[in-house]
Amino acid sequence: MPAKKKRSADRKRQTLPVRIRGANIKAATRDISFSGIYFEADSNFQVDSIIKMTIDLEGPQAMQLECEATIVRVELSDSDKVGVAVRIDNKTLVLTPR
Repeated sequence: MPAKKKRSADRKRQTLPVRIRGANIKAATRDISFSGIYFEADSNFQVDSIIKMTIDLEGPQAMQLECEATIVRVELSDSDKVGVAVRIDNKTLVLTPR
């Protein structure tokens, strides 16, 4: 059995809405870290594709994470949705008015 790859950042299990630019897809994070995101969606994705996405973050100030990410894994999730693991390539935090 191959050794598990060590993650470069700790994951936080959190459900946050995900918007994929250029697509009308319902998606939400299952967990998120500094270097990657796992989200569940109602549509399929292609491994090695690059996507641009926005995630509304929780906290005292309204912020969004805008990022470009590479899809590294696609699988059927426990809830009959598609599970998508992405590696974040570029990211920007944006403050948004409430």
